[in-house]
Amino acid sequence: MLGVDPDERPAALMRLGVDGLSLGPQSRGRDVLTRTLLSLHVPIASVAVADTPRLCAHDRAEQSEAVARARIEVDRANRLECAHLVLDLGALPPTVPRVSDLIEAFSRGRLAAEDRAAFVRARQVHRAPAMDSVRRSLDALLPLAQRSGCAIALLPAATGDALGFPGEFDELRRDYAGAPLCRWRAVDREHGLFTLGLIQPDARGSAAGADLADAVGVLLGLPPGCGEVDWKLALSGLDAAPRVIVAPLAREPELRKAVAWLKEA
Repeated sequence: MLGVDPDERPAALMRLGVDGLSLGPQSRGRDVLTRTLLSLHVPIASVAVADTPRLCAHDRAEQSEAVARARIEVDRANRLECAHLVLDLGALPPTVPRVSDLIEAFSRGRLAAEDRAAFVRARQVHRAPAMDSVRRSLDALLPLAQRSGCAIALLPAATGDALGFPGEFDELRRDYAGAPLCRWRAVDREHGLFTLGLIQPDARGSAAGADLADAVGVLLGLPPGCGEVDWKLALSGLDAAPRVIVAPLAREPELRKAVAWLKEA
């Protein structure tokens, strides 16, 4: 299935030639939009949850609020007969050096291996408590998802200082073997992490579905076909999986071009 985030234009976007729609994390008026989607009888590729409040938050109040919001979206996915609830695990506390320091060094052509190593070491300080918070969140959400018949799909990290590196997903998959937990790729995010040398190309992995956006270096969120992503590699193994165009700033002509381009890719 090739879908697109409908925002406030579901009927118009179905005329672009996509097979279905996806309820993105920033979609406004979610209850009204849900009723519209139900009335249109449109296939829904995924329902995504915003990354704030954070499921990985150390603060119990924030983490509990994140779980409460995700529970609402599990119910929404069930109503829309959607098989995948897509979760962003959220940002880690600030590190020194910061990911912005890596990006600045990259932009100046001065990003060195020791810079990356220092950042990864600093990130590790926050990783373990954040993963414990994620496990508490999944303990609450996975039984509900299983009863509702949807899988919880985890996005890769939006930036280097967020949770969701390939090894972290593998760790959660081992912890919750047999549970409805899967990987959901985000092509532009993976490209950004690879550009900074924080993941390897072969660490992107197979997935239950993918968000499709292009990128140039660490500039993310471009319509597919407008950046430097190797789309032959990016789309490999996703033929039968839901693929969702995520380009919130794109206008309808740009989305139409991206849909046509992806069908030829």
